Amino acid sequence: MSRVHPVRSILDLDDEWKIVVDGHTETVSSDSDDPAPEDMDCDFPDPEYDMGSKFVKSFALFLLRLQEKYLLPVSTVQMLMKDVINMVEVASQYQKTKLKGVMKSYGFSSEISSLLLTASDLGTLFREADGKLGTNAMRMKYYKENLEFVEPLAHELGRDEKGKIRYARYVPILDSLRGILQHEDVMAAVMHPEDTSPNILRDFKDGLYFKHNELYQEDPNALQILLYFDEFEVANPLGYAKKHHKLCGFYYTICNLPGNLRSTVQSIQLVMLAYCEMEMEMEMEIGVLRHTNTRL
Repeated sequence: MSRVHPVRSILDLDDEWKIVVDGHTETVSSDSDDPAPEDMDCDFPDPEYDMGSKFVKSFALFLLRLQEKYLLPVSTVQMLMKDVINMVEVASQYQKTKLKGVMKSYGFSSEISSLLLTASDLGTLFREADGKLGTNAMRMKYYKENLEFVEPLAHELGRDEKGKIRYARYVPILDSLRGILQHEDVMAAVMHPEDTSPNILRDFKDGLYFKHNELYQEDPNALQILLYFDEFEVANPLGYAKKHHKLCGFYYTICNLPGNLRSTVQSIQLVMLAYCEMEMEMEMEIGVLRHTNTRL
């Protein structure tokens, strides 16, 4: 059998169209006036397959990545979103004009032309996304409802030297872990850890303290959570307010992940954030550790 196939386009088709339905070939005439069968369904065979929802989620992740990973301001993200949608609308209108001309020259009926124009309109997806993500408030609402958002909670740390109550923002660690472990690649890394070499010290898991730990001896797949602390200045470090706006952050990493993944920013999860005043620093660290251990 020859593997050389003649080059054909949609313009080479005759008045009869051959379609395959459930393994059977049927011939359909383009000029037939027979009505379509009532049970003929143009929807996707899987009722749960919703391309519109998947596209909106994909577009939402794109906008969120611009804002949180690449640190673009909200106003810039808003402008980019509107410009992308406008460009797609212009391209969609151009496509419709060209298709109308082709279908008219080949005698397509108005009903078929309308169906093809509707089906090929990419602007429909972007208009749906604009209706759900059109403003920053709408995007935040969508993130909370559809992207496994874990809302930070206020945790009282105590009073400062002036008697003012100080708070920290705590991200519920169990909820955060549930969201992370829903990803198949993360769960696979947890359930199938890397093999360690007995004569090479390359990780804390190669140490005696970890190897003799009762929890990990009984359950090698138990979560290994590394909690660490950092402090940073969000104002000008040389200015007069360099200590007033200093922040302390507690983070965690899942050490079940391979070493090359644990060091990436995406693998580091925030636990708690608070103002870091020197006279309260020790009390805050103890409070955070006690609070986190209680939740775990």
